[in-house]
Amino acid sequence: MSLRFPSSFLFGVATSSYQIEGAEFEGGATPSVWSMFSRLDGTIQDGTTGLVACDHYHKFDEDVALMAEMGMKAYRFSLSWSRIWPDTSGVPNPEGVAFYRNLLSALHAADIQPVITLYHWDLPMYLHDKGGWTNPESAEWFADYAERTVALFEDLCNDYITLNEPWVFMHKGYITGEHAPGLADLTAGGLVYVNTLQAHRLAMSRLRDRFPNITLSVAVNLAHIISDSDSEQDRAAAERQRAYMNDLFVLPWFHGRIPDVAYLLFPERSADLDALNGLKPIRHDMICVNYYSRSIVKHRDGSFLDSDFATPRDPVTAMNWEISPEGFKHILQWTYDTARCPIWVTENGSAWHDEVVNGEIHDTGRCDYLSSHLDAMSEAIDAGAEVNAYFAWSLLDNYEWECGYGQRFGLVHVDFDTQKRTVKQSGRLYSEVVRAHELLLDRI
Repeated sequence: MSLRFPSSFLFGVATSSYQIEGAEFEGGATPSVWSMFSRLDGTIQDGTTGLVACDHYHKFDEDVALMAEMGMKAYRFSLSWSRIWPDTSGVPNPEGVAFYRNLLSALHAADIQPVITLYHWDLPMYLHDKGGWTNPESAEWFADYAERTVALFEDLCNDYITLNEPWVFMHKGYITGEHAPGLADLTAGGLVYVNTLQAHRLAMSRLRDRFPNITLSVAVNLAHIISDSDSEQDRAAAERQRAYMNDLFVLPWFHGRIPDVAYLLFPERSADLDALNGLKPIRHDMICVNYYSRSIVKHRDGSFLDSDFATPRDPVTAMNWEISPEGFKHILQWTYDTARCPIWVTENGSAWHDEVVNGEIHDTGRCDYLSSHLDAMSEAIDAGAEVNAYFAWSLLDNYEWECGYGQRFGLVHVDFDTQKRTVKQSGRLYSEVVRAHELLLDRI
């Protein structure tokens, strides 16, 4: 038996700039917050940086050829803000612009549809030095950046995502300090939340006015959250976490409503939140969903939101993330019911401890994860969710943020010593799906 996807369904792969490009300080690029953060003692598990990463800056032609060989129809990637705009002068860096234009041209030549993410966490250091996302001017900074940048590439790219996972760079970057810039300050988190809400709204308005023919969206990370037990306390704790992770950005931008959990966490920002509450929802051409796992939550006094994460019940990946295709189906249905617009799945994937044996990588765990989640997506579509695209995370093993190079998400194995690329078993499986728009169910 097999599972068919419509011929119009868009299949692709995704990456991000700091995770794969390398060449951090080459070609006129200036440092980002990740350049700084990755060089602080104790911030990265293996002590590495993105200095070389996958060397995509020098090997993009090879990587585009690899995508073409795998039959990819689309490629979602992000731009390095400080590679294009290395300072506050407003003068673009010609080498940085040329790199991305050459990449876009190569994609077109290979008949691969480019999808640009304008911001995937690597804020320029020159803006961090002014307060970064805690500065009220950051909304204007981002809107200016978005408008000027799309003007550079509009002739070569039609599809744009403003921000990638704002929840992550707010929560991990400014509240827990696990990510760049490494702050652990709830008050700072409240400032980032308000400024990010305004940044996306302002950027969308400007881009709509100036570039009426492009498609625009935002990528949100969503998790299926259940309670550890049926107790009233556990159910309430799970609902607080669900609202914090899933409602915090979706409701303001798609419904014009600030969720109660924002007032609970950021009471000092109540006046700002009131000013944003009730604004007209933003028109998006689609909502981009990044999904990886399900979380089980229990009540715990004194912890963040008086809640804690329980031990996963289902099998887990190398990241200790629970594998739950049923959670993926639930999230797609919830997203469509909530946002009421088409969905693009812009990240979905899993990390495993891959081993190269006789030049082959038989990553059966990733194959099973991929197959089961494609099946769950199909079930969500059959149930009425309008899902039009799926981008596997990730094309390449890469720099996995605070984990360094210790976690591999790629469909393609990268030997970081030699930069040799090897398509894994999962990459071949996904290639078959992309080419045939068909998933053989006996693989699951």
